[in-house]
Amino acid sequence: MALGQIGSEANVAVPDVGQALTNEDATIRTWAAITLGRMGETAEPVLPELRRALQDSDKNVRQNVASSLGKITANTPETLTALVIALNDDDIGVRMSAASSINQLAGYIQDETPKFSRDALTSTIATLDKVAEIFEDPKSNTNQEVRNALRRSIAVIKAAKASRYLDQTIEWSKENLVFTLIVLYILATPSFWLLVLLLKPLWRLKVNDLLKPYTDLELPTPLGNTIKVPLRFVMFLGWLHYHPRVLDAWVDRQLTIAHDAFANKSTVNDRRVYIPIPVVLQGNTIAEISSQDIQATFLDGRQCVLIWGEGGIGKTSLACQLAQWSMSDDRTKRLCRHRMIPVLIEQELDFKVNEGKDPFREAIRGQLQALVDSAEPLSDDFIEKLLRQRRVLVIVDRMSELSDATRREIRPGHPDFPANALVVTSRVEENLDNVPKTLMRPMRIEGNRLSSFLEAYLTQCNKRDIFTDSEYFDACSQLSKMVGQRNVTV
Repeated sequence: MALGQIGSEANVAVPDVGQALTNEDATIRTWAAITLGRMGETAEPVLPELRRALQDSDKNVRQNVASSLGKITANTPETLTALVIALNDDDIGVRMSAASSINQLAGYIQDETPKFSRDALTSTIATLDKVAEIFEDPKSNTNQEVRNALRRSIAVIKAAKASRYLDQTIEWSKENLVFTLIVLYILATPSFWLLVLLLKPLWRLKVNDLLKPYTDLELPTPLGNTIKVPLRFVMFLGWLHYHPRVLDAWVDRQLTIAHDAFANKSTVNDRRVYIPIPVVLQGNTIAEISSQDIQATFLDGRQCVLIWGEGGIGKTSLACQLAQWSMSDDRTKRLCRHRMIPVLIEQELDFKVNEGKDPFREAIRGQLQALVDSAEPLSDDFIEKLLRQRRVLVIVDRMSELSDATRREIRPGHPDFPANALVVTSRVEENLDNVPKTLMRPMRIEGNRLSSFLEAYLTQCNKRDIFTDSEYFDACSQLSKMVGQRNVTV
């Protein structure tokens, strides 16, 4: 314990503390593990012994070994491999310590990628991908913050590896001019990129991102000078970067993360149980609205849906249900032919943005980036394409309760307004620049329908079985007497 308090300055004692990992007394083995963690990088000589101690018979020893391994960054790939095995330990404390250390080491590699070889990064990415799969399993009890942190680290490490590979490829290309010119000729053919668009649409985005730092490629000529070949010119099919197939592929990949992140927002989570109620849609009353009733609204062009009505009527719940339909795997339940990522704007806009930036667009960018857990900022032109081609469903909640300054920024009638798929909830029938819009107004529940509504609600909440039939019907009878002949809000 004293050596642990001294820390790295006690490095001369590292070999002796390493030997204590095999002491017959479990308490001594535990403190040896804790001490080595406090010694930090100076404990590198006994890392193999510390990793072997993950197999100790005592759970307290294993837990502290797992925790200490996250504080020693030497030989990180080997340590990560050992910690992945510890994620399957019988003891939850060991598993949690291993998960925490994995995130610590992943964050270290993320910040120090230049120190690692391409092979080491490849090995690390493969290991972290396995960890990500384990974290996604509900049985792992891994919280959202830990999962998000790991995803960010993986994304940054992959980007660093790809960038390094591109640098090496460009250097090699300069030394092999003939082969490079042949490859550039192939890359300049429309048929090649059309085939890529058909088979691997996301490659278009990846190539575009990789080439951003490289405006020109300098190649030597037989005359001894060099010529500049613009890489963007070589990839002349720029319009394919944001082809609908490319955007759909990006949305489909991100929705794995975005779906859970959206569901975990407090506003959405509070309304996770949805019971259909009567809705007036464009003047027609629909007893139980479904996605099929509004699919025609989202077919083409700029679409605006206004959900309005008194407080407590179920406007936000209906908007959240539209969001769920927009992400559906089932084509018949989607709002349109393709899937969308919903973005919820429910707070005042931040007007402290960079000069030339639009507060509403920046709010969408921030929310979208948080939903997809992107390590790198999403570019302006990419956000623009997603919004214009209705791959993002923007939901502005409680518009009637927002400040005038914020309301002035939400102008769907303006030609530069970015969102072509917009849902607004309000307590009043908003004007919205007099643009064509689909009006939806949830209705009150009739007193004689309360019991059936509550039956459906309790069943979806898995709470119906806590009442006997007599208790349930007695409670419904009392509620009906309270309501009387009135209709009530949800």
